[in-house]
Amino acid sequence: MNQRDSPLGGFTSGAGLGGTVSNYRKKQNVYKQGMPAYTLFYIQEGGVCLTTQSTHQPSAVTAMLGVGDFFGEQCLAGYPLRTTHGRCVDRQFHSCYQKRKSAPNTSQDE
Repeated sequence: MNQRDSPLGGFTSGAGLGGTVSNYRKKQNVYKQGMPAYTLFYIQEGGVCLTTQSTHQPSAVTAMLGVGDFFGEQCLAGYPLRTTHGRCVDRQFHSCYQKRKSAPNTSQDE
């Protein structure tokens, strides 16, 4: 995909948005359910399978994602933990954009 075809408008390297490009192997976990949620992912190549598991049911596929899709967006809504499990279904490259962690409030009322 060239930069003109990218929905990110030339930011496919991730550098312009403060992100990095990460490589994942087939069947490698991108993240697991319950992990801290502070990264947004954009798929440049390959695909991701998102699953959810509960204590009383087997895991269920909630989404199959491909090139041009974002995932992990719960971190933007303030969710502290991942609600799904993301696993690569093909060799791929993701742009990863890390959400800034808020600094603790150090001001004290006197």
